[in-house]
Amino acid sequence: MDNNFTKNVQNIVLNRNDYKNCGADSLALFYKFLVFFLVFFIPLSIQAQTRVEIPASSSWSMTLIDELEVMSDEQHQWSAESLFVNSDDLFAPNSADAKPVLHNYWAKFNLANTTKSEKWLSFTSNYWDYVTLYFRDSTGNITVVPFGILSKSNNHKFLILPQTEYVVLANFESGGQFRREDNLNLVIKSTIAALESKTFTNYLDGISFGIMFGFALYNLFLFISLQDRTYFWYSLYILFLAISFATLFVAEPSKLTQFFTPNYPSFPFYLKKVSEPIIIISYINFVRNFLLIKNRHPIWDKGLKIFMVLIILQFLANVTGIYHFTGITRVMIWNTATLCCVILAFIYYFHGYAKARFLIVGQFFILIGVVVTATHYAGFDLLNFLPKSEFFNYFRSPSSYFAFGAVESIVFSFALADKYNMMQKESVRMKIEKEKEKSEVFRLRELDNFKSRFYSNITHEFRTPLTVILGMTDALESELQTKMNPPIKNAVKMIYRNGSNLLSLVNEMLDLSKLESGRMEMSLVQINVIPFIKYLGESFHSFAQEDDIHFTVYSEIDELVMDIDSQKLATIISNLLSNAIKFTPPLGKIILHIQNDADMNLVIKVTDTGIGIAEEELPHVFDRFYQADTAHTRKGEGYRYWPFFDQRIGTTAKGANFSYKHTERRQFFLRWNYL
Repeated sequence: MDNNFTKNVQNIVLNRNDYKNCGADSLALFYKFLVFFLVFFIPLSIQAQTRVEIPASSSWSMTLIDELEVMSDEQHQWSAESLFVNSDDLFAPNSADAKPVLHNYWAKFNLANTTKSEKWLSFTSNYWDYVTLYFRDSTGNITVVPFGILSKSNNHKFLILPQTEYVVLANFESGGQFRREDNLNLVIKSTIAALESKTFTNYLDGISFGIMFGFALYNLFLFISLQDRTYFWYSLYILFLAISFATLFVAEPSKLTQFFTPNYPSFPFYLKKVSEPIIIISYINFVRNFLLIKNRHPIWDKGLKIFMVLIILQFLANVTGIYHFTGITRVMIWNTATLCCVILAFIYYFHGYAKARFLIVGQFFILIGVVVTATHYAGFDLLNFLPKSEFFNYFRSPSSYFAFGAVESIVFSFALADKYNMMQKESVRMKIEKEKEKSEVFRLRELDNFKSRFYSNITHEFRTPLTVILGMTDALESELQTKMNPPIKNAVKMIYRNGSNLLSLVNEMLDLSKLESGRMEMSLVQINVIPFIKYLGESFHSFAQEDDIHFTVYSEIDELVMDIDSQKLATIISNLLSNAIKFTPPLGKIILHIQNDADMNLVIKVTDTGIGIAEEELPHVFDRFYQADTAHTRKGEGYRYWPFFDQRIGTTAKGANFSYKHTERRQFFLRWNYL
């Protein structure tokens, strides 16, 4: 029989209800004539196709497509009982190329057991919501076996007696919501073979699911610990890939339905539909974070974000019914986004980012799963060079995509493990650096303490002989009062003055030790501070005149009563003025300026025309033990520790602070709040 002719006739019969009410339309009468011709003039051909004999072996499987006679029943007008009575003119041959377009079909064939032993049979059918088989034996007794991807019953076995033949009717029903069926098909297996296959499949499914779910949880814990979003998106990707695997249905309800929701068979479908966009969005974000695309290739990153928005919009449109995107449209968007990720991985790899190789290898495995699964749906076997064993048959099934997905998850986990090792090494390096810094700080603190102890000890040693020298000098000066010997008298005065200065320095060093140990206290007295400061300033007139320096004490206020430590204020002003004289050249100027400001501060300003402090030295001017290291300062032995010392003395008093201003004339400021 011509195949094209048979196909045309089949399509006519499958859709006979579409023209059932066409009245006397001549074209419809012509079609009915063709059906009449096929039914009555070629019965032998149909009879030859519709009889199926059970093999004698214990392990076998067969898929019935061309062996079936089919008819459509979109309006559910027929029952099995009525079709058993009168069906000869309603059925037509089936074909693998016939694509069902309606929601309800009937199929018919004869099933014969010519062996001398009874056989347990199992039945499945790919992608039909509900399939119900009706077996009628020679006595007219009818046995019903229901199954399908939404069927609550999981009992799809039938015992066929020896030397018997049955007329079988199969009702295929689909709501259209879950349909992916390509044709009317019925798979018959020996129950032993079916159980063996199912046991082996469940075993491999459990391994694949366990790998994905385990890696998802492990990397979720790593995300919680490390707060790295790469681990979060990878966990989400693998977790929902595992969920999608658990909701996979082909010829029977999904594993999730069988084991957890047997009374809600449609729930896994909705869960699967939600999982699919989450899988691709999680994968894109995983690649974005792993390759740092946002920082390295912002344009590519924006493109991937656009893909994610499109995926969300098409999902919402399908859910709300605003617009229905076909499966091809969805797959095109997803695959294009995935292809961009693969291209980026190659770009990064060829530019020296070695970690990108993990993405390339992982995507290669998932690509194998996609191709094998797609060709399986198309009726091709890319693995035909492999044996027809249970193990290799597993990879010929739709589960192969998820099996290769499990392999991909292992590869990606190696990538994240490598990243984790790098993070750990960086963390160890940072800890070592911090320990080095702490050690250096500790070493400097110890050195600082040593200096303080050293200065404290040595100043005590200096103080005793200096006190003796000054006492003897005072005695000499008293003795010389009665003798008129000016040169000797001047020499004694110079000895006394320099000894006093040296003793003052020693006392400052002792005060410095007290400052460092926190043992220095302020001895506050309330006085009129203006005359006191003027007195201190005027005592330096003679020193300034010796170096031909013009020294002026100028006050904008005549009286200011406040609480001060007179000894420490005297020390600070003496240090400021002595250093100003020391580093001001002959014919220079020094001004001691006293004023108050709007913030109720006493402001003591020392301005001179000396060499000043270099700009690069300014940040260190109040550092302890700091000495400006220039040719000019070396001539005067540099600035000793007095700026630090004066600042520390000042800050022990409430409201006191120091500052330095570098202008054409260097200026030191002491502000002391007198409220």
